[in-house]
Amino acid sequence: MRHIMAIFKKQFKDTLKNPVLLIQFVLYPIMIIVMNNLVDIEEMPENYFTVMFTVMYIGMCPLITMASIVSEEKEKGTLRTLLMSGVNPFSYLAGIGLFIFAVCAAGLTIIVIQGGYSFADSALYLAFTLSGCIVSEILGAAIGVSRPSQSSAMGVAVPFMAVFSFLPMLSEFNENLADVAGMAYTYGINNLISGLSYDTIEYDNFYVVIASFFAVVLLFAITYRRNGLE
Repeated sequence: MRHIMAIFKKQFKDTLKNPVLLIQFVLYPIMIIVMNNLVDIEEMPENYFTVMFTVMYIGMCPLITMASIVSEEKEKGTLRTLLMSGVNPFSYLAGIGLFIFAVCAAGLTIIVIQGGYSFADSALYLAFTLSGCIVSEILGAAIGVSRPSQSSAMGVAVPFMAVFSFLPMLSEFNENLADVAGMAYTYGINNLISGLSYDTIEYDNFYVVIASFFAVVLLFAITYRRNGLE
């Protein structure tokens, strides 16, 4: 636990020095607040922008950040130094993952507060969206572990990010895409938080998120076994 918290604090300090990384987590809550307060279109669904940008937030920020951090420290040799200092791989990944999870939780809390949800619906919103963040983090970790450099990791991560971030939105305008999008965890979360109500919510979409979790865990296990962290 001491190692995990040390990695957490280290990443917190590194992120404060990296505005490019930090702006990802700040941008979407700001965009949601601005769009909800400035754009008023007749017959637009309630919290339309909240749902749309939340899904983008989940599909982009945790995935890209995790892949970037792991691959960068792997490329620069920082990760090897940490491992030689007695930090085991689990502690390292848990520390980075915990930091990203905490930042995402802060951003999503801001989003749900401005959305005007009830307490029960807010709890469901955070449960669904944070579970999606965990899936994105593990996928990002698998990409970061599998690539030798940050640039190559981004080359792999960006297509995944584009698919999971924008597919739910695009599927609203194309029925064929909707059939494909049904397999994406972000699409399931999109359906769960659209018209969110504790009394009427359909939990079938959450099965997609659970299946995606086990799929990315398996993917990470395979890539870690082949490449390790060094």
